Amino acid sequence: MIALLKVTAGLALFTGAGAGLIGLIPGTEENDGDPLHFGWCVLAGTALAALLLHVPLALDGHIPHAAFLLAFCLSLVLAVGPGRAHVRRIGIARFFGLDLLYALPSWLRVVTLLLVLLAFSAALGPFVAWDERAIFGLKARVLYHEGSVLGEAFRDTGYIHIHARYPLLVPLLEASLFTLKGSGDDRFLKLLFLLFSLSLALVVAGEARRLHGPRAGGLWGLLLLATPMLIGPSEGRGMTAYADLPFAAFVTGATVLLGRAIDHPGSRDALLAGLLLGAALATKQEGAIWAMALGLALLVTLWRRMAPRTAGLARSTATVAAPALLFLALSLAAHRWTPAPAWSERYSVVFSLAWLRQLGWRPVEIAPFVLRQLTNWKVWGWGWLLVVTGLLALRRPRLLPTPFFWRVTALAVFAADIGIFIVTPNHVHWHLATAFSRLLLHLFPLAILILMEQVGASGWPGRGHAEAETHA
Repeated sequence: MIALLKVTAGLALFTGAGAGLIGLIPGTEENDGDPLHFGWCVLAGTALAALLLHVPLALDGHIPHAAFLLAFCLSLVLAVGPGRAHVRRIGIARFFGLDLLYALPSWLRVVTLLLVLLAFSAALGPFVAWDERAIFGLKARVLYHEGSVLGEAFRDTGYIHIHARYPLLVPLLEASLFTLKGSGDDRFLKLLFLLFSLSLALVVAGEARRLHGPRAGGLWGLLLLATPMLIGPSEGRGMTAYADLPFAAFVTGATVLLGRAIDHPGSRDALLAGLLLGAALATKQEGAIWAMALGLALLVTLWRRMAPRTAGLARSTATVAAPALLFLALSLAAHRWTPAPAWSERYSVVFSLAWLRQLGWRPVEIAPFVLRQLTNWKVWGWGWLLVVTGLLALRRPRLLPTPFFWRVTALAVFAADIGIFIVTPNHVHWHLATAFSRLLLHLFPLAILILMEQVGASGWPGRGHAEAETHA
């Protein structure tokens, strides 16, 4: 029980730090259809803590317990000061998204609470799946016990598995909770991933509320939360301590905030978008793909729209880039103290014309697998089927800049992911089986937002298209 309370306290401090950081950035909560609520605070707080913890590692590859405790102390200061004021400005109900819950029919409220309890029970156990133990949990224990990436554990790739240079955001957050617990016991640490799951659902629900009202927010948030891939305890799903769920939360948050900045350039959305994008870069290598996709989508959207607020958007772009590049620089500096991945040289073959000439049939070969994944209801429920059916069947009069930006981003990321499997030097079916569903998880919340906007443009289930335009 004491261990559970300590983990809960640590997660509360992360969230409070996020609320404090958001409270320090000028913004107008009163007129915002989606105030920066609990979900945003979790993402901002964990990103801020990880950014601070990368600093000592970047300097000399060491991180003492004092660094973890200092991060928690700073989180406490932010939480009791600007964080508490931020929550008061929003109000408890809107901060925790209770208005979204109350907007649902009573039987759907019961379903929502049951789903949360199911995910909570799955998060109480220890690490059992492969990646959560071998790639992330083991590194977290090394950082907690040895306080360094320079020891034998990181040098011996047979001990630390083959991903010695895997980004360290998740292990650093887990090591923080180990420090607060005073033990390397990983029970209850998956509550961190429950917070990411709830935050992701709230970010999607909040954006739906902003565009189409609380009822729409509650329904679309529930659709995302009910997805087995998001809250399931099986290998690689949300309630296993893999990096894919935090990564999906960070990139979804960054994409939503950048979409808002297109219509209303401002320092708050842009700064938080940059922080979350930097956190994504420090969570998984796929962060580089998302960063390039977001940049491409922004350029295409501005070209299509010919926006008159070029100067404001340029300032917003610079504001996004600053924290993202700082995060990336610290992450790369920390990586230089660790050995190169065991299989890094294998990927050099993708730059060989002789290799690429052999891949003409790869797209045809992987297409059936991709279709089976999208229709696998045991993993995705009806989510991907609804997305594909909705986009093909529904018509809309005009595509607004923000949903256009979402669509270009999703297409760019999906094309890059498929391209990876087309050129991979690994056995293609093994690579697809081990990675494709987790890459789809990164895209799934954005796909739900795209479907939400298209359905909402027709006037269901709340505000119609014309009213949505005034709130975009």
